Amino acid sequence: RAGKVIFYDSKLRGYGRTVIIDHLDGFSTLYAHNSSVLVKVGDMVKQGQLIAKAGSSGRAQKACLHFEIRKGDKPQNPFYYL
Repeated sequence: RAGKVIFYDSKLRGYGRTVIIDHLDGFSTLYAHNSSVLVKVGDMVKQGQLIAKAGSSGRAQKACLHFEIRKGDKPQNPFYYL
């Protein structure tokens, strides 16, 4: 979904390169363990836009993606939203 990049840090403990997008409706999404990030804080992104490349930063031993949907600051079960 479209939104605004509100967070990027390359050294977030355990998560490595992490991006958070605020979808401006009380929900945000978090993407961690990226090998590279293609957006910066303040960017507006469109649905389907490439924002990062999955990798193995942080504690990840192999390439993977840590994904969260958050309502406010609380992670949600993505099963109900995807």
